[in-house]
Amino acid sequence: MALTKVTKHIVFGSQLIAHYGKDLSDLTSSSSSYTRWGEAVIFTPQYADSHLEIVFTGSMFTGSNFSGTNRYGNLAIRVNGTDEYVQEGTMGRGATNVGTFHFYNPRFSQHNVRQEFHHQNFGTGVYANHIHAPGTTNPQTVEIMMSSDAGQYSIQCQDGYVTISEIAGNHHDLT
Repeated sequence: MALTKVTKHIVFGSQLIAHYGKDLSDLTSSSSSYTRWGEAVIFTPQYADSHLEIVFTGSMFTGSNFSGTNRYGNLAIRVNGTDEYVQEGTMGRGATNVGTFHFYNPRFSQHNVRQEFHHQNFGTGVYANHIHAPGTTNPQTVEIMMSSDAGQYSIQCQDGYVTISEIAGNHHDLT
């Protein structure tokens, strides 16, 4: 029987190499600078030509009253200190409907009744998906970052969960 040399195998196509998930701790912040949501995730690829699919889900809620228009929060996926994916206006960019309503009540012949109101605890689900090609087998540090609009109101970030999947390189998007 002939001896065969055992070599490192080549992975080709859309094949899952490794998969990792991490639950992130909650965060409340009103900083206009990006603040890390939870802990950094460190993932070491097995192959230099692999691609990392980073998927993040979570919830963002307003933590204080809005007082004008165009209030929003931002989200970023940062890999090794570089913002790879940025989602602006995560909390929305429209008017916030804060103020006073004037209306007429015909039953009691009341005109211009005022009702003050403030909207609080608006929330939104967050989903972000990014493909990163590290080009190395060195550890990759993935951080989920968030910021508030000019630091004028607080955002509560909850239920954050990030998954990192290593997908075989060279034609990784074949099905």
